[in-house]
Order: sequence, then C-alpha cells, then structure tokens
Amino acid sequence: MAEIASHEACRLAPLALILAACALMPSGAAADEFHYNDTFMGPRAAGLAGTMIGLADDASTAWYNPAGLGRKSSTTVTVSTTALLARRMTVDTGYDRDLQFKSMEAFSPAGITTTALGNGNIAFMALQPMQDNSQLDQTFSGQGVLDGRITSEESNTSYLVGISYGAKVGRGLSLGIGAGYLYQVQSSHSSIYFNYENPEAESGANSIELDTSDHMVQHGLMLLAGLLWSPLGDDGPLSIGLTIRTGVNVSSSSSSKRTLWVGFDAPNDDEQYFVRMAGDDENSKGASRTPPMIGLGVAWKVFPVWTLAADLTLHGYVRYESFGTEVVKLATLNASLASEFYLGDGITLRVGAFTNRSSARLNADNLMNCWDEYGGTAGATFTRGNYDFTFAVRVSWLDGNVVVSPSDGVEETYSASGRNVGFVFGGNYRF
Repeated sequence: MAEIASHEACRLAPLALILAACALMPSGAAADEFHYNDTFMGPRAAGLAGTMIGLADDASTAWYNPAGLGRKSSTTVTVSTTALLARRMTVDTGYDRDLQFKSMEAFSPAGITTTALGNGNIAFMALQPMQDNSQLDQTFSGQGVLDGRITSEESNTSYLVGISYGAKVGRGLSLGIGAGYLYQVQSSHSSIYFNYENPEAESGANSIELDTSDHMVQHGLMLLAGLLWSPLGDDGPLSIGLTIRTGVNVSSSSSSKRTLWVGFDAPNDDEQYFVRMAGDDENSKGASRTPPMIGLGVAWKVFPVWTLAADLTLHGYVRYESFGTEVVKLATLNASLASEFYLGDGITLRVGAFTNRSSARLNADNLMNCWDEYGGTAGATFTRGNYDFTFAVRVSWLDGNVVVSPSDGVEETYSASGRNVGFVFGGNYRF
C-alpha cells in the first residue's frame, strides 16, 4: 500500500503543477478589463490612487468624470507614462514547487489635451487604460519528476482614442459626456512538458507535452457620462461627482489552438499518441465584454492647503461565451481614498490607497481563478509658471486563490499572492 501511495504521489505531483499552471494561464477572454487600475490616467491621479471622480478639476477629468471639464479655464496638455511596472505572482501548489509568474512593463502612455469650447471645455484623449504582460519560465526536477518545464507568455493591452466635453449648466453644477474608440489585443502562449516516473508505464516513465495559443483582437466603443455638483457654490470646499461608464463591443477576431502529446496511453501499451486540437467553431471564437461601471466621488477642501477625496466604484455583472467557455464577471465594489497637501513654493504632495476586488470568474470544467489587489500611492508635483512635473510611485499586494477541479471532481485550492510596483512620470503645460 505504501508503494502504491508513493507511485500515486509521483503521478499526481506533476499533474497538479500542470493544472495549476493552466489555471493561471486562461485565454485572454478571462481578463478583468478595467477592474485593475494598473495605469492611472494622468500624473495627478497617479499620486491620488485614481481618486478623481469628485475632485475632477484637471485634464484627467476627461476620463474620470467629464463633467469636471466645465470648470477648467485654460488650455492644457497633459502627458504621463507608467514605467517599470513589475508584478510578481506566486502560486503555492502544495508540492514544494511554487509557480512564479512575473511581468515587466514600460511606457504605458496617457495624453489629454483640453481647450475651451462654448460654455465648457472639450478634451481629446489618447490613453492606454490597461497593459498587463506576464511571463512564467520554470524548470522542475525531483520528487518523481525526471525533468519538466513550464513556459508562458500572456499579454492584455488596450488603447483608447476619444473625446469628452463638459460644461456648466447651473450654479455649482456641471455635466459632461465622452466617447472613445477602444482597441484591445489579448494573446497568450503556454508550453508545458513533464517527463515523470510512472511505474505503470512500460518504460517506467511517462511524458506529457501541452502547447496552447490564444489570440484575440477587439474593437469597441467606450461611453462616458458624468455629473459634478458643488452644493456650496463653484468655489465652495465641497464637491460631489458621479460617473457612468460602459463599453460596447463592435467586432472581434480570435483563434485558439491546442496540441497534446502523451507518451503512453495505458499500462503496458507502448503506443504513443498525438492530438492537435485546432478548435471547432465553438472553441475557436473568443469574445469579451467590459462590465458597466458607476462611480461616486466626494472631495472636501478642509483647508486651503489640504484636500481630502474618496471614490466608490461599482462594476456591474456580465456573462458571455468565449472560446467555448462561459465567462462570468460578478458585480464588485472598489474604493479609494486620497489626500493632497500644498506646501507652498509650487510643491504639492499626494498620498492615496485603493482596492481592486476582482470580479473575474472563469466557470469552466477544470479551473477557476480569482485574486484581489490592495495598494497605495504617493506622489509630488513641482509647479513653475505654466508647467509642472509630477512623479508618483504605486505599490500593491495581490491575494487570492486558484481552484482546480480535476476530472475526478475533487477540487484543489491553491493560494496565490504577489506584489505590483509601478512608477509614473508626467506633467502639464497650460497655455
């Protein structure tokens, strides 16, 4: 019995690694677009953890709350970039072989130009709302594994070009709308190879190779609407903002390929087999839907040199089919809190904290994954005349789990944890 248990452990250990690796390498359709604020839009927002719905008084309001454009009084050009965004994700497989995912990204640009038009201001946006590139490259040996390797590359990047307009409509009240063309590219490629001890096989070993490639391109339309109200007047210390955002997918093109090779099909069977799953109509068509979002923000200027702000964002429920799999994104509530200090002599300091609870659930037969993100930001702006320069840092922690349901129906849960570090540089020029 002990020998049988040992043999079973030798077989299950590499399979558990394969399942855990597959669980963290879903097709791009499982991505949680715009839930994770990996790239804050604008240098000021980067120091305030994206807390801009109620604050809404610089160029970045074109994205966060277009109603704030009704309060601008100058033509402004804002440029920023998120650089060196380093993510590390560790999955505890329970077999002393943790999976280490990492990503390194640079130059996620955001540019916004605002200028007066009628009773308000119009803004032109060129943004990269999301950039997430992850890699995994690990080799394994020991504990029944003769040699093995898991490699993976996954990329999810979106680009948005749009226009927003905001205007004052009454005392202390502004309204705004916006629209943008959204282009999103999601692709992944993974390769898994394991040669492990298998006493049931004729040669005493068994090999498994699995190669997976997914690619999807989305074209869509992003719609924005916002309201900004200062109950104590335009120059009052209190402002309340409301933002609604939704996405409409216009078209998509996708492909999915699977290749599998196994050394032995059954005990004492020396016949090898090779399967290429090119994907039928159901399994080769990807899709994605952006959850609708409604956000509420409040900003309070406690003193002329000190401002507090807080945002709540509710992401809605969506459900659709992609690559033959049902994708469900649950409704979630995220929050951010920030504070801004004006020190005089053109120096402003900012700090913020945020949550990004994930809504992503991939309801497939063999996997489900979910993790949440909690973090903080800090930044400073140096103003000289008509221009300013901003630097900000963003640090967050990720925590969650990967649930794998093998063919025998017995679920296994693996804990996932990680960190994310980013730096933002940017500035404004006012004409």
